Amino acid sequence: MFDTGLFASQGRDRDGESAGKEKKGWRAHELRKNEFKITLADVKIGRAIGRGAYGVVCEGTYKGFPVAVKTLHAGKSTLSLKEKTAFECEISLLSRLSHVNIVTFYGACTDDKDHQLCVVMELMSKSLFQVLHENDRENRKNRRLTRLEFLRVASDVAAGCAYLHELKITHGDLKSHNVLLNGSGAKICDVGCARVAQITGMVTTQQSIAFLQNTKGTNDPKEHNNNNNKNVVGTPAYMAPELFDRSLDTNPTTTFGIDVYALAILSWECFSGETPWSHVQHPVQIAFAVCNDERLDCEKVGDWEEAKLLIQKCWKRTPKDRPSMCEIARTLKDMRTKVR
Repeated sequence: MFDTGLFASQGRDRDGESAGKEKKGWRAHELRKNEFKITLADVKIGRAIGRGAYGVVCEGTYKGFPVAVKTLHAGKSTLSLKEKTAFECEISLLSRLSHVNIVTFYGACTDDKDHQLCVVMELMSKSLFQVLHENDRENRKNRRLTRLEFLRVASDVAAGCAYLHELKITHGDLKSHNVLLNGSGAKICDVGCARVAQITGMVTTQQSIAFLQNTKGTNDPKEHNNNNNKNVVGTPAYMAPELFDRSLDTNPTTTFGIDVYALAILSWECFSGETPWSHVQHPVQIAFAVCNDERLDCEKVGDWEEAKLLIQKCWKRTPKDRPSMCEIARTLKDMRTKVR
């Protein structure tokens, strides 16, 4: 039997579907003219519900409506005009996205007041990371998804990513923290936040592995400093080999494969209940392992051969050998018909 508790709404989402309709109507009313800029005075920030490399996520309200508020810390006193313009362009793009499997973006504060950029979005119940790794904190036990739970989560994620890819958008930081759950299923969040981090100069763990790009086999500090890492996005445990070794990507303009690779890691995480590469101490070691064709232990997926095969296809070394998100969605749909 499918464990509906995985998608059960918590206190703030008790109204279930009706709440979703209210949010949709509210957004259509408030943002019908693409008024994606939000005044900070209209945002009330409550308790923190998540933290990441790019900032802190809090519960809050916007004009009295419950929302999630992500404050982005830039680590500098202010933004340049060029950085602010680039940030606003990215936010403008996010405001045009509309898909059932992507967390709704309501707007952003771009006035850089108090040296903070603020992104306001749909409030969800919990993240997939919380379900897998914080389900039983007292006993320090991880949770594994059942086959049906996995199929529902993976199908929703694949559908959301396929929509982005149709629009020529790469997520760039797909991971369990960025898959959120509520009564209606799974949704992807933080679309574009990895690029926002680049724009605003935020420091992330990817800088510790940047030397691998274009500097293979050299220990020359000058080479490391000259290395162009501006296009690196993501979290090392989920990053595809071509992000560490650009020679693997024969078509640099085609970046959708990095999301496919990340989905493979995410799928492994769902079945194993473990955080990916938790046995490795440093991001640099992950980079070396991935570039040397080492992968996570697929035996931890269990005895579901179809799932193993899909994961292995998705984390192949070169992007062109991986399936598209649309192909993955069709495969998952077919797998669903065989699971009871």
